[in-house]
Amino acid sequence: MVSKVRVHAIGHLPAKASSPRPPNALVALASTQHTSRKNEVEPFGPFALSRGSDSDGSFIAPTESRQVKDPIRVASLSFRDSFGLLGLPMVLMVFGCVAWTLWLIVLSVAPNAAANFIMETSEFDDGQFWLIPDEWSLLQFVSVAGLVVVVMFYVYVALKMLVWRSGKNALQAKLDELLAAWEAAATTNANGSLQQTFSRKAVSWSWKGYVQWKAITGIHGRNRKFWNLCLKIHDLVMLSLFLRDLLEAGTPVRIACGFAALAALNSLSCAVGILLHRFTALAEILVDSLFDFGATVIYPLTVLGYCVENFHYDRAVFAINMEVLPIGSFERRARMYANPAEIALVRISFDSLRILDYTDLFLRIGMNMAFSYRCKRIVDVLIEINRSQQSHRRTADTRQVTQQPVYFSFSSSEVKHGNAQRVVPRHVAVLFVAYSIGVLVTTHVAISTSQAVCSPHPECVVFAYRWRSTGFCPCRALVDGNPAPKTYYEWTHAVDATETVKTLAAAGTLETLQLVNRQLIVLPDELRGCRNLHLLSLINCATEEFPTWAKDFHRLQFLQVEGKVGSDNLGDFAPDLFRNMAELRYLQLGVHARMLRLPPLDGAPSLRSVIFSRLYNLVEFPALTHQTHLERLELTTSKRLASLPDLQPVTRLVHFAIFQGALLCCNGFLGTCNLTDAFCKNATCLEDSALRATPATLQVFNEFSYAVCKPHNALSQVPTLETIQMCDGVPYRQCQLPGLAPGTWVEGMCYNHRMQVLACNPDPDKIKVRRRQIQEGVGTPCNPEIEAWLGCEARELR
Repeated sequence: MVSKVRVHAIGHLPAKASSPRPPNALVALASTQHTSRKNEVEPFGPFALSRGSDSDGSFIAPTESRQVKDPIRVASLSFRDSFGLLGLPMVLMVFGCVAWTLWLIVLSVAPNAAANFIMETSEFDDGQFWLIPDEWSLLQFVSVAGLVVVVMFYVYVALKMLVWRSGKNALQAKLDELLAAWEAAATTNANGSLQQTFSRKAVSWSWKGYVQWKAITGIHGRNRKFWNLCLKIHDLVMLSLFLRDLLEAGTPVRIACGFAALAALNSLSCAVGILLHRFTALAEILVDSLFDFGATVIYPLTVLGYCVENFHYDRAVFAINMEVLPIGSFERRARMYANPAEIALVRISFDSLRILDYTDLFLRIGMNMAFSYRCKRIVDVLIEINRSQQSHRRTADTRQVTQQPVYFSFSSSEVKHGNAQRVVPRHVAVLFVAYSIGVLVTTHVAISTSQAVCSPHPECVVFAYRWRSTGFCPCRALVDGNPAPKTYYEWTHAVDATETVKTLAAAGTLETLQLVNRQLIVLPDELRGCRNLHLLSLINCATEEFPTWAKDFHRLQFLQVEGKVGSDNLGDFAPDLFRNMAELRYLQLGVHARMLRLPPLDGAPSLRSVIFSRLYNLVEFPALTHQTHLERLELTTSKRLASLPDLQPVTRLVHFAIFQGALLCCNGFLGTCNLTDAFCKNATCLEDSALRATPATLQVFNEFSYAVCKPHNALSQVPTLETIQMCDGVPYRQCQLPGLAPGTWVEGMCYNHRMQVLACNPDPDKIKVRRRQIQEGVGTPCNPEIEAWLGCEARELR
């Protein structure tokens, strides 16, 4: 006779035919009532009733125990019957996770394109505004593979919700067959040779291990709550490591504190669950999933929102610059006029979403897999609850034996012997409460400690948060300067930034160093310890020497050194400076009259932009054999440059310009020697035929003919004492300069050319730009008293 067992589902489903229809699946969020033991929670859901032996401990009922020929007899459930009000939010959440993970894949494959799309900077600097390394590596490949696995798991969950609710699908049927075969092999007596005996014992042991594993991890497992506890510990470890990285990177305070609060609430929810211990499996998994969703999706979206909200750039002004100013103009480089502090903060926030090392890989994939696993468990629980309800209704109507679910269930003997789920001891909750308090306190102390030691240095715009103070500010980004000095005194008496750099480089954490119109004659030795320096930009800083140890900046991505008019500036670099700078992407040098040659660039294969301006005495250009990614090559006023290397390896050029002339334009490098050209005064024809342009080089010159070797008769824009005094510190004032012909005058405008001192500038294009700004109402508000000559009227005062 078949034993009958009343199965306690959520809400205590009665077994009588006259019982009312069970409540919706949302009732599963209610606490399970205890009837067997005071401190234990009964499992919910259907338990299989086997007509065979009920002591085998199997999770799959033998085929002969079924009363029907169909091995899978589960009525189809509608989407609404399966998930109720939770259905639509869950589907949206799963598809949202799929979309987000796909975006993470795009972020791994094309980080610059992803950043440009979010920040709307695709038109800036040929798409290289953010200078994010995007070369393929083993880490990148593994990251994409891991994220693809996560997407597949999310898709499986979605299919199970939308298509596979009844269990009548090939995948689950095949899994049942494999498990049944595994169990059959495990229960077969081991007779025969020693090898066969060992093999069968191995199968038997593996099956017992599998049974024990399901007893721990299964929804009806006796130790389910301990398994959930292990998953929660895994989550908190992931969150702790991630929070540590956020604090060390100097992530904005609002983001770091928000993530710390999320981790604290996550731990506190576990403590509440342990203390009350009456929550059902569905309630526990649902709460955990909400926190996982917050950490894996909501938090990153918040970071992206912060990036967009805190980056400001006058795109209208830049569009006018690109339309009016010629190629090679300083103002056409978007990054030069962006707020460096904002760029640093956005880059740090954006990088917190990327997989930068194997620790990040472990954290990102681990958190996403944990969340997708919980999504699957929610779906399993909801489907099983409603199958149980359907099974009870059929049993009450037909008095037939209840059928087990497609996968697993405990045998009736386990129910008879009180297979109640064990609860976690309540004193364990103290540990989770302590974690919640500790993570908040640690975050607060770390932020307060670093703010206290770094507050005397406003030039440090980003610094790491560390709860132990070493006396040095752990500065990540040092940004200082005045991009628009107005007087001759400001220009000639620049603030010496040497001590500031020494102080903020002492901790060895500096990643960004940008100075504008500050004095830094020599890089201080303290900077040598900053091995993670990514960006070094010195504009008008009168730097005269690059130390030999600068070659140790192996992670340098951006190098810009603009000399100061009237100073000695740089001479030749050390020959091995670029020997091992594989990540260098941007190289810009300007106003270095003592520089004759550049070191080989073989150790910088990732270069995307090379811009040289006013290197008046440069006579030799390094070979570009390994610069296959080079997209921009601009040379301005390199008058003594007689030749260029073969450009055949450079196949991705987007911009190529030789602005304001060079010897190579007329000395026979391009084929014809014309010493009467203005660029070849006092020059000789190129005699060495090996130095002449190769066919590939000539093709590049022809392709960009509109931007190379064009006549240039403009007046000098170099500021002098006289041109500075004309302006008297008033920008956009009208001024006049002597023309090229005797007795003529040229109209000029007071302007900070190349971030130099305010001086009378004769460039008509600069005047056109300002007039367009006034006409379109963009840029700096105009002053009708000063700029009436540019079209500014009193009614336009903004």
